[in-house]
Amino acid sequence: MKNPIMKNNILLALLICVSYTAFSQVGIGNIDPKATLDISATNIATPANTDGLLIPRIDEFPATNPTADQDGMMVFITGDGVPAKGFYYWDQDAGPAAWVSVISAVDADWFEAGTTAAPEDNTDDIFTLGYVGIGESNPDNPLYIGTITSFDLSHANTGQDGVFIVGGGDNSGVNAVGGSISFGPPAGTRSTDRKSAISSVQTGTDTDHTGLAFYVHGNAINQSPMVEGMRLTHQRYLGINNNDPSATLDVVGSLQYEDGNEAAGYVLTSDAAGNATWEAPSMASIFSNPKFPDGFSGITPITHFFSTGSYTVPTGKNLYITSYRSLDSGGVIFVDGNRVASGRQNAGNTNNIINPMLAGSGQVITASVSTEIINGFTVDANVTPITSGANPSYTVPPNKILIVLSFINASTTGSSLFALNGTNIYSGNGNSDNTVGQNSFSGPFIFDEADVITSTNGNFNGYLIDK
Repeated sequence: MKNPIMKNNILLALLICVSYTAFSQVGIGNIDPKATLDISATNIATPANTDGLLIPRIDEFPATNPTADQDGMMVFITGDGVPAKGFYYWDQDAGPAAWVSVISAVDADWFEAGTTAAPEDNTDDIFTLGYVGIGESNPDNPLYIGTITSFDLSHANTGQDGVFIVGGGDNSGVNAVGGSISFGPPAGTRSTDRKSAISSVQTGTDTDHTGLAFYVHGNAINQSPMVEGMRLTHQRYLGINNNDPSATLDVVGSLQYEDGNEAAGYVLTSDAAGNATWEAPSMASIFSNPKFPDGFSGITPITHFFSTGSYTVPTGKNLYITSYRSLDSGGVIFVDGNRVASGRQNAGNTNNIINPMLAGSGQVITASVSTEIINGFTVDANVTPITSGANPSYTVPPNKILIVLSFINASTTGSSLFALNGTNIYSGNGNSDNTVGQNSFSGPFIFDEADVITSTNGNFNGYLIDK
Protein backbone atom coordinates (compact mmCIF):
# COMPACT_ATOMS: atom_id res chain seq x y z
CA MET A 1 0.00 0.00 0.00
CA LYS A 2 1.46 3.35 -1.03
CA ASN A 3 2.04 6.19 1.48
CA PRO A 4 -0.21 9.14 0.51
CA ILE A 5 1.88 11.64 2.62
CA MET A 6 5.13 10.88 0.75
CA LYS A 7 3.29 11.22 -2.51
CA ASN A 8 2.06 14.69 -1.54
CA ASN A 9 5.59 15.84 -0.49
CA ILE A 10 7.05 14.75 -3.83
CA LEU A 11 4.37 16.67 -5.67
CA LEU A 12 5.05 19.80 -3.53
CA ALA A 13 8.79 19.64 -4.25
CA LEU A 14 8.20 19.29 -7.96
CA LEU A 15 5.82 22.27 -7.83
CA ILE A 16 8.45 24.45 -6.11
CA CYS A 17 11.10 23.51 -8.67
CA VAL A 18 8.78 24.29 -11.55
CA SER A 19 7.85 27.64 -9.93
CA TYR A 20 11.57 28.59 -9.46
CA THR A 21 12.46 27.63 -12.98
CA ALA A 22 9.55 29.56 -14.40
CA PHE A 23 10.07 32.81 -12.45
CA SER A 24 13.86 32.70 -11.53
CA GLN A 25 13.19 34.96 -8.51
CA VAL A 26 13.95 34.20 -4.89
CA GLY A 27 12.61 36.17 -1.96
CA ILE A 28 14.31 36.02 1.45
CA GLY A 29 12.25 37.58 4.16
CA ASN A 30 9.42 38.28 1.69
CA ILE A 31 6.97 36.34 -0.47
CA ASP A 32 6.91 38.79 -3.37
CA PRO A 33 10.50 39.08 -4.71
CA LYS A 34 11.11 41.94 -7.09
CA ALA A 35 14.43 40.68 -8.46
CA THR A 36 16.33 37.47 -9.01
CA LEU A 37 17.28 37.73 -5.35
CA ASP A 38 15.24 40.01 -3.10
CA ILE A 39 16.31 40.19 0.55
CA SER A 40 14.21 42.12 3.05
CA ALA A 41 15.16 43.33 6.50
CA THR A 42 13.21 42.15 9.48
CA ASN A 43 11.97 45.71 9.94
CA ILE A 44 12.71 48.59 7.60
CA ALA A 45 12.28 51.25 10.27
CA THR A 46 14.14 49.42 13.05
CA PRO A 47 16.38 46.78 11.43
CA ALA A 48 18.25 44.21 13.44
CA ASN A 49 22.02 44.25 13.58
CA THR A 50 22.04 41.01 11.59
CA ASP A 51 19.98 42.37 8.70
CA GLY A 52 22.40 42.42 5.77
CA LEU A 53 24.43 40.36 3.34
CA LEU A 54 27.85 38.92 4.13
CA ILE A 55 30.02 37.93 1.20
CA PRO A 56 33.26 35.97 1.57
CA ARG A 57 35.74 37.76 3.85
CA ILE A 58 39.43 37.17 3.19
CA ASP A 59 42.76 38.59 4.37
CA GLU A 60 44.60 38.09 1.07
CA PHE A 61 43.61 37.59 -2.54
CA PRO A 62 43.67 33.96 -3.72
CA ALA A 63 47.12 32.70 -4.66
CA THR A 64 45.65 31.50 -7.96
CA ASN A 65 43.78 34.15 -9.88
CA PRO A 66 40.17 33.52 -10.86
CA THR A 67 39.29 33.00 -14.52
CA ALA A 68 36.71 34.33 -16.93
CA ASP A 69 34.16 32.10 -15.25
CA GLN A 70 34.53 34.22 -12.11
CA ASP A 71 34.44 37.61 -13.92
CA GLY A 72 32.56 39.92 -11.51
CA MET A 73 33.07 37.73 -8.42
CA MET A 74 33.13 39.88 -5.26
CA VAL A 75 35.05 39.50 -2.00
CA PHE A 76 35.65 41.63 1.07
CA ILE A 77 39.24 42.23 2.18
CA THR A 78 39.51 42.47 5.96
CA GLY A 79 42.58 44.70 6.01
CA ASP A 80 44.54 42.18 8.08
CA GLY A 81 46.75 41.33 5.11
CA VAL A 82 48.56 43.27 2.41
CA PRO A 83 45.55 44.60 0.42
CA ALA A 84 43.72 47.61 1.79
CA LYS A 85 40.40 46.94 3.47
CA GLY A 86 37.31 47.09 1.31
CA PHE A 87 35.19 45.45 -1.37
CA TYR A 88 36.87 44.10 -4.51
CA TYR A 89 35.66 42.34 -7.61
CA TRP A 90 37.50 40.26 -10.19
CA ASP A 91 37.75 42.04 -13.54
CA GLN A 92 38.81 39.59 -16.21
CA ASP A 93 39.05 42.38 -18.79
CA ALA A 94 40.96 44.90 -16.68
CA GLY A 95 44.01 44.43 -18.96
CA PRO A 96 45.66 42.65 -17.30
CA ALA A 97 42.98 40.91 -15.30
CA ALA A 98 42.99 42.04 -11.70
CA TRP A 99 41.17 42.51 -8.46
CA VAL A 100 39.61 45.97 -8.58
CA SER A 101 38.42 48.05 -5.66
CA VAL A 102 34.72 48.82 -5.79
CA ILE A 103 35.82 52.47 -5.56
CA SER A 104 38.12 52.14 -8.55
CA ALA A 105 40.60 54.55 -10.13
CA VAL A 106 38.36 54.66 -13.18
CA ASP A 107 35.48 56.10 -11.15
CA ALA A 108 37.50 58.04 -8.56
CA ASP A 109 37.54 61.86 -8.55
CA TRP A 110 40.73 61.90 -6.48
CA PHE A 111 43.91 59.79 -6.57
CA GLU A 112 46.48 58.96 -3.95
CA ALA A 113 49.50 61.23 -4.38
CA GLY A 114 51.94 59.86 -6.94
CA THR A 115 49.55 57.12 -8.14
CA THR A 116 46.35 56.58 -10.09
CA ALA A 117 44.85 54.53 -7.26
CA ALA A 118 41.75 55.71 -5.45
CA PRO A 119 42.36 56.88 -1.87
CA GLU A 120 41.26 54.39 0.75
CA ASP A 121 42.12 56.18 3.97
CA ASN A 122 41.38 59.65 5.32
CA THR A 123 45.10 60.12 5.96
CA ASP A 124 46.04 59.63 2.30
CA ASP A 125 47.65 62.49 0.38
CA ILE A 126 45.37 63.04 -2.60
CA PHE A 127 45.17 65.01 -5.85
CA THR A 128 42.86 65.63 -8.78
CA LEU A 129 43.61 66.69 -12.34
CA GLY A 130 40.55 68.89 -12.72
CA TYR A 131 39.57 72.30 -11.39
CA VAL A 132 38.08 72.21 -7.89
CA GLY A 133 35.19 74.43 -6.91
CA ILE A 134 34.33 75.04 -3.26
CA GLY A 135 31.05 76.85 -3.02
CA GLU A 136 31.25 77.27 -6.80
CA SER A 137 29.73 74.90 -9.36
CA ASN A 138 31.68 76.13 -12.38
CA PRO A 139 35.32 76.66 -11.36
CA ASP A 140 37.60 78.55 -13.75
CA ASN A 141 40.82 78.01 -11.81
CA PRO A 142 42.61 75.07 -10.20
CA LEU A 143 41.03 76.14 -6.89
CA TYR A 144 37.95 78.36 -7.07
CA ILE A 145 36.39 79.34 -3.76
CA GLY A 146 33.02 81.01 -3.53
CA THR A 147 31.54 82.42 -0.34
CA ILE A 148 27.92 82.80 0.64
CA THR A 149 28.39 85.13 3.60
CA SER A 150 29.40 88.69 2.69
CA PHE A 151 32.73 89.99 3.95
CA ASP A 152 32.64 92.06 7.11
CA LEU A 153 35.05 93.36 9.75
CA SER A 154 33.79 91.19 12.60
CA HIS A 155 36.30 89.16 14.61
CA ALA A 156 33.86 86.23 14.60
CA ASN A 157 34.55 83.62 11.94
CA THR A 158 31.18 83.04 10.28
CA GLY A 159 32.27 81.95 6.81
CA GLN A 160 32.75 85.44 5.40
CA ASP A 161 36.24 84.59 4.07
CA GLY A 162 37.18 82.30 1.23
CA VAL A 163 40.12 80.85 3.19
CA PHE A 164 40.85 80.76 6.92
CA ILE A 165 44.33 79.57 7.95
CA VAL A 166 45.27 78.67 11.51
CA GLY A 167 48.92 78.60 12.55
CA GLY A 168 50.57 75.45 13.85
CA GLY A 169 52.63 74.96 16.95
CA ASP A 170 52.29 76.66 20.31
CA ASN A 171 53.77 80.03 19.46
CA SER A 172 52.94 83.10 21.50
CA GLY A 173 54.58 86.43 22.17
CA VAL A 174 55.89 89.25 20.02
CA ASN A 175 56.94 88.07 16.53
CA ALA A 176 55.15 84.73 16.92
CA VAL A 177 53.94 83.54 13.52
CA GLY A 178 50.34 82.40 12.97
CA GLY A 179 48.66 81.22 9.78
CA SER A 180 50.76 81.47 6.63
CA ILE A 181 50.72 80.88 2.90
CA SER A 182 53.86 80.33 0.82
CA PHE A 183 54.76 80.56 -2.86
CA GLY A 184 57.16 78.59 -5.01
CA PRO A 185 59.30 79.76 -7.94
CA PRO A 186 58.29 79.47 -11.59
CA ALA A 187 58.01 75.85 -12.76
CA GLY A 188 61.39 74.21 -13.14
CA THR A 189 64.30 73.52 -10.84
CA ARG A 190 63.39 73.55 -7.14
CA SER A 191 59.76 74.21 -8.00
CA THR A 192 58.70 72.67 -4.68
CA ASP A 193 60.86 75.04 -2.60
CA ARG A 194 59.34 77.91 -0.64
CA LYS A 195 60.60 81.19 -2.12
CA SER A 196 58.22 83.75 -0.62
CA ALA A 197 55.46 83.78 1.98
CA ILE A 198 52.88 85.84 3.84
CA SER A 199 51.98 85.16 7.45
CA SER A 200 50.08 86.61 10.35
CA VAL A 201 52.42 87.72 13.12
CA GLN A 202 51.95 88.96 16.65
CA THR A 203 53.12 92.58 16.73
CA GLY A 204 52.35 93.45 20.35
CA THR A 205 52.35 91.92 23.81
CA ASP A 206 48.65 91.08 23.49
CA THR A 207 47.90 88.03 21.32
CA ASP A 208 45.10 90.06 19.71
CA HIS A 209 47.73 92.47 18.37
CA THR A 210 48.23 90.82 15.00
CA GLY A 211 49.74 92.08 11.77
CA LEU A 212 51.12 90.70 8.53
CA ALA A 213 54.68 89.79 7.60
CA PHE A 214 55.98 89.37 4.05
CA TYR A 215 58.98 87.14 3.37
CA VAL A 216 61.20 86.81 0.29
CA HIS A 217 64.14 84.71 -0.82
CA GLY A 218 66.77 87.07 -2.15
CA ASN A 219 69.92 85.05 -1.57
CA ALA A 220 71.85 83.41 -4.41
CA ILE A 221 72.28 80.35 -2.19
CA ASN A 222 69.38 78.11 -3.18
CA GLN A 223 68.73 76.52 0.20
CA SER A 224 69.15 79.67 2.30
CA PRO A 225 66.19 80.74 4.46
CA MET A 226 63.74 83.45 3.49
CA VAL A 227 64.01 86.87 5.13
CA GLU A 228 61.31 89.31 6.17
CA GLY A 229 61.07 92.22 3.75
CA MET A 230 57.97 94.07 4.93
CA ARG A 231 55.66 94.18 7.94
CA LEU A 232 52.27 95.75 8.61
CA THR A 233 51.58 96.03 12.34
CA HIS A 234 48.32 96.10 14.28
CA GLN A 235 48.90 99.88 14.59
CA ARG A 236 48.74 100.08 10.77
CA TYR A 237 52.42 101.01 10.63
CA LEU A 238 54.20 99.75 7.52
CA GLY A 239 57.86 98.84 7.77
CA ILE A 240 60.06 98.10 4.75
CA ASN A 241 63.27 96.27 5.69
CA ASN A 242 62.04 96.97 9.20
CA ASN A 243 60.07 94.55 11.39
CA ASP A 244 59.44 97.14 14.12
CA PRO A 245 58.08 100.25 12.35
CA SER A 246 57.19 103.28 14.45
CA ALA A 247 55.50 105.43 11.78
CA THR A 248 52.85 105.04 9.10
CA LEU A 249 55.72 104.38 6.67
CA ASP A 250 59.06 103.42 8.20
CA VAL A 251 61.75 102.59 5.65
CA VAL A 252 65.24 101.31 6.41
CA GLY A 253 67.29 101.87 3.25
CA SER A 254 66.86 104.05 0.18
CA LEU A 255 63.66 105.56 -1.18
CA GLN A 256 62.95 106.45 -4.80
CA TYR A 257 59.85 108.33 -5.91
CA GLU A 258 59.14 109.21 -9.54
CA ASP A 259 56.29 111.37 -10.79
CA GLY A 260 57.76 112.60 -14.07
CA ASN A 261 58.95 115.89 -12.56
CA GLU A 262 62.06 114.59 -10.81
CA ALA A 263 65.39 116.31 -11.53
CA ALA A 264 68.74 116.82 -9.84
CA GLY A 265 68.45 119.15 -6.84
CA TYR A 266 64.63 119.11 -6.80
CA VAL A 267 62.77 118.80 -3.51
CA LEU A 268 59.70 116.71 -2.67
CA THR A 269 56.84 118.96 -1.68
CA SER A 270 53.07 118.69 -1.31
CA ASP A 271 49.89 120.63 -1.82
CA ALA A 272 47.29 121.32 0.86
CA ALA A 273 45.73 117.89 0.31
CA GLY A 274 49.05 116.12 0.86
CA ASN A 275 49.69 115.18 -2.78
CA ALA A 276 53.46 114.93 -3.20
CA THR A 277 55.46 116.00 -6.23
CA TRP A 278 59.02 116.92 -7.14
CA GLU A 279 59.56 120.64 -7.67
CA ALA A 280 62.45 123.01 -8.15
CA PRO A 281 63.40 124.38 -4.74
CA SER A 282 62.23 127.85 -3.84
CA MET A 283 65.67 129.33 -3.37
CA ALA A 284 64.30 132.44 -1.67
CA SER A 285 63.39 130.24 1.30
CA ILE A 286 66.37 127.87 1.47
CA PHE A 287 69.63 129.52 0.43
CA SER A 288 71.67 131.30 3.07
CA ASN A 289 74.45 132.83 0.95
CA PRO A 290 73.20 134.93 -1.98
CA LYS A 291 76.66 134.79 -3.57
CA PHE A 292 76.50 130.99 -3.81
CA PRO A 293 72.78 130.17 -4.05
CA ASP A 294 73.23 126.65 -5.43
CA GLY A 295 75.15 125.51 -2.39
CA PHE A 296 77.98 123.08 -2.94
CA SER A 297 76.33 119.80 -3.92
CA GLY A 298 78.38 118.06 -6.60
CA ILE A 299 81.19 120.62 -6.37
CA THR A 300 84.11 120.31 -8.79
CA PRO A 301 86.98 122.86 -8.62
CA ILE A 302 87.78 124.45 -12.00
CA THR A 303 90.89 126.28 -13.25
CA HIS A 304 90.81 126.99 -16.97
CA PHE A 305 93.60 128.38 -19.14
CA PHE A 306 92.20 130.01 -22.26
CA SER A 307 95.38 129.12 -24.06
CA THR A 308 93.61 125.76 -24.52
CA GLY A 309 90.47 127.35 -25.95
CA SER A 310 87.00 128.09 -24.60
CA TYR A 311 85.24 126.42 -21.65
CA THR A 312 81.69 124.96 -21.80
CA VAL A 313 79.70 124.54 -18.58
CA PRO A 314 78.76 120.83 -18.12
CA THR A 315 75.14 119.74 -18.43
CA GLY A 316 73.15 120.14 -15.22
CA LYS A 317 75.82 122.33 -13.63
CA ASN A 318 76.33 126.02 -12.86
CA LEU A 319 79.80 127.59 -13.04
CA TYR A 320 80.96 130.06 -10.39
CA ILE A 321 83.97 132.15 -11.50
CA THR A 322 85.49 133.37 -8.24
CA SER A 323 88.84 134.60 -9.57
CA TYR A 324 90.03 136.02 -12.88
CA ARG A 325 93.62 136.80 -13.92
CA SER A 326 94.45 139.00 -16.85
CA LEU A 327 97.79 140.64 -17.66
CA ASP A 328 96.37 142.60 -20.57
CA SER A 329 94.34 145.77 -20.08
CA GLY A 330 92.48 144.83 -23.24
CA GLY A 331 91.56 141.35 -22.06
CA VAL A 332 87.85 140.49 -21.85
CA ILE A 333 85.88 137.49 -20.48
CA PHE A 334 82.59 136.62 -22.23
CA VAL A 335 79.60 134.40 -21.33
CA ASP A 336 77.87 133.38 -24.56
CA GLY A 337 79.32 136.51 -26.18
CA ASN A 338 78.28 138.90 -23.39
CA ARG A 339 81.24 140.51 -21.60
CA VAL A 340 81.28 140.05 -17.83
CA ALA A 341 84.81 141.23 -16.92
CA SER A 342 87.67 143.06 -18.59
CA GLY A 343 91.01 144.78 -18.03
CA ARG A 344 93.93 143.85 -15.84
CA GLN A 345 92.86 141.58 -12.98
CA ASN A 346 95.02 139.99 -10.29
CA ALA A 347 98.07 141.58 -11.86
CA GLY A 348 100.27 144.21 -10.23
CA ASN A 349 98.22 146.54 -8.08
CA THR A 350 94.94 145.83 -9.80
CA ASN A 351 92.06 144.37 -7.88
CA ASN A 352 90.16 141.21 -8.69
CA ILE A 353 86.39 140.71 -9.05
CA ILE A 354 84.54 140.92 -5.74
CA ASN A 355 81.44 138.79 -6.37
CA PRO A 356 81.43 135.54 -8.34
CA MET A 357 80.28 135.53 -11.96
CA LEU A 358 77.76 132.82 -12.92
CA ALA A 359 77.31 130.82 -16.10
CA GLY A 360 74.69 128.14 -16.65
CA SER A 361 74.54 124.64 -18.11
CA GLY A 362 75.81 124.59 -21.69
CA GLN A 363 76.97 128.21 -21.75
CA VAL A 364 80.37 128.91 -23.34
CA ILE A 365 83.08 131.01 -21.65
CA THR A 366 85.60 132.69 -23.97
CA ALA A 367 88.45 135.19 -23.60
CA SER A 368 89.83 137.82 -25.95
CA VAL A 369 93.41 137.09 -24.87
CA SER A 370 94.80 133.56 -24.62
CA THR A 371 96.84 134.34 -21.48
CA GLU A 372 93.71 134.89 -19.37
CA ILE A 373 92.83 132.41 -16.60
CA ILE A 374 89.66 131.77 -14.59
CA ASN A 375 89.30 129.87 -11.32
CA GLY A 376 86.16 128.67 -9.52
CA PHE A 377 83.94 125.60 -9.37
CA THR A 378 80.88 123.88 -10.80
CA VAL A 379 77.98 122.60 -8.70
CA ASP A 380 74.59 120.99 -9.29
CA ALA A 381 72.37 123.64 -10.85
CA ASN A 382 69.32 124.95 -9.00
CA VAL A 383 69.18 128.61 -10.03
CA THR A 384 69.08 130.20 -13.50
CA PRO A 385 72.16 132.36 -14.28
CA ILE A 386 71.47 135.60 -16.18
CA THR A 387 73.87 137.81 -18.17
CA SER A 388 72.19 140.76 -19.87
CA GLY A 389 73.03 144.14 -21.32
CA ALA A 390 69.76 145.67 -20.02
CA ASN A 391 69.94 147.85 -23.08
CA PRO A 392 67.41 149.12 -23.68
CA SER A 393 65.96 147.24 -20.63
CA TYR A 394 65.45 143.95 -18.76
CA THR A 395 62.20 143.08 -16.94
CA VAL A 396 62.22 140.55 -14.10
CA PRO A 397 59.90 137.64 -15.10
CA PRO A 398 56.69 136.88 -13.15
CA ASN A 399 57.09 134.92 -9.91
CA LYS A 400 60.85 135.41 -10.02
CA ILE A 401 63.43 137.36 -8.04
CA LEU A 402 66.58 138.69 -9.73
CA ILE A 403 69.86 138.83 -7.81
CA VAL A 404 72.57 140.88 -9.55
CA LEU A 405 76.10 140.07 -8.36
CA SER A 406 78.24 142.14 -10.73
CA PHE A 407 78.18 144.85 -13.37
CA ILE A 408 80.67 145.83 -16.06
CA ASN A 409 81.20 149.03 -17.98
CA ALA A 410 81.39 147.98 -21.59
CA SER A 411 82.77 151.34 -22.62
CA THR A 412 86.46 152.21 -22.60
CA THR A 413 85.77 155.70 -21.29
CA GLY A 414 83.68 157.10 -18.47
CA SER A 415 81.31 155.19 -16.22
CA SER A 416 78.15 153.22 -16.88
CA LEU A 417 74.84 153.82 -15.18
CA PHE A 418 72.67 151.05 -13.69
CA ALA A 419 69.03 152.00 -13.03
CA LEU A 420 65.94 150.46 -11.42
CA ASN A 421 62.60 151.59 -12.84
CA GLY A 422 64.26 154.74 -14.21
CA THR A 423 66.25 155.63 -11.08
CA ASN A 424 70.05 155.24 -11.08
CA ILE A 425 71.25 152.95 -8.33
CA TYR A 426 74.87 152.46 -9.45
CA SER A 427 77.45 154.11 -11.65
CA GLY A 428 80.99 152.97 -12.28
CA ASN A 429 83.19 150.63 -14.21
CA GLY A 430 82.27 147.49 -12.27
CA ASN A 431 84.31 144.50 -13.38
CA SER A 432 86.15 146.64 -15.93
CA ASP A 433 89.45 147.38 -14.25
CA ASN A 434 90.77 149.88 -16.77
CA THR A 435 91.10 152.27 -13.86
CA VAL A 436 93.00 150.92 -10.86
CA GLY A 437 90.71 150.35 -7.87
CA GLN A 438 87.45 150.43 -9.81
CA ASN A 439 85.48 147.32 -8.90
CA SER A 440 81.90 146.16 -8.96
CA PHE A 441 79.68 146.57 -5.91
CA SER A 442 80.44 144.27 -2.99
CA GLY A 443 76.87 143.37 -2.07
CA PRO A 444 74.27 142.01 -4.51
CA PHE A 445 71.33 144.00 -5.82
CA ILE A 446 67.97 142.21 -5.42
CA PHE A 447 64.98 142.98 -7.66
CA ASP A 448 61.37 141.82 -7.57
CA GLU A 449 59.17 140.51 -10.37
CA ALA A 450 58.20 143.15 -12.96
CA ASP A 451 61.09 145.44 -11.95
CA VAL A 452 62.67 147.06 -15.02
CA ILE A 453 66.48 147.25 -15.16
CA THR A 454 68.28 149.62 -17.55
CA SER A 455 71.92 150.49 -18.11
CA THR A 456 74.14 152.62 -20.31
CA ASN A 457 77.01 150.76 -21.90
CA GLY A 458 76.89 148.03 -19.26
CA ASN A 459 76.13 144.35 -18.68
CA PHE A 460 75.01 142.74 -15.43
CA ASN A 461 75.52 139.16 -14.23
CA GLY A 462 73.45 137.30 -11.63
CA TYR A 463 70.66 134.74 -11.38
CA LEU A 464 66.92 134.17 -11.06
CA ILE A 465 65.12 132.28 -8.30
CA ASP A 466 61.48 131.43 -7.63
CA LYS A 467 59.65 133.74 -5.27
